[in-house]
Amino acid sequence: MLVIKANHVSQKVSVQKALDAWGEENPESKELIEPNRYNGLMVEIKQISKEVYLESMARCRQSVEGWEAEIEVYRAMSMLVASGVEQLHGLQDEEGQEVFLSSENGKLDGDSINLLHDNDLLLDMWRLVRHYNELTALEKKAFLGQARQT
Repeated sequence: MLVIKANHVSQKVSVQKALDAWGEENPESKELIEPNRYNGLMVEIKQISKEVYLESMARCRQSVEGWEAEIEVYRAMSMLVASGVEQLHGLQDEEGQEVFLSSENGKLDGDSINLLHDNDLLLDMWRLVRHYNELTALEKKAFLGQARQT
């Protein structure tokens, strides 16, 4: 039986293809995916611990009202992305220089999360990390035909 351990990392996968796959799994939300928005962007996604996953999802579902709800949802999304994105390749600054995001000590730092947020990437990275972490071991192995075995 194939098992995936916590901290297993996928190979680089196309962000656009991964979001398209997410859209196929979530047809009610498929219209949220902009065609070709993320061409050239590649991500390595990490299997996170069940504890981090469940805590993050519980925070998202918490029934808080007003601006506090928005802050709590943002914290939960940030927590999942910080723990679940190993590396992000293909970002460029205004001068065309590569901006490389990589986790340190198992997490993206606050500056990286802010960069994702400021550039409207946080929500889509959250979708990918959540989707990847909900797959079975065999589904992870076949994830876009690119995941390596553990």
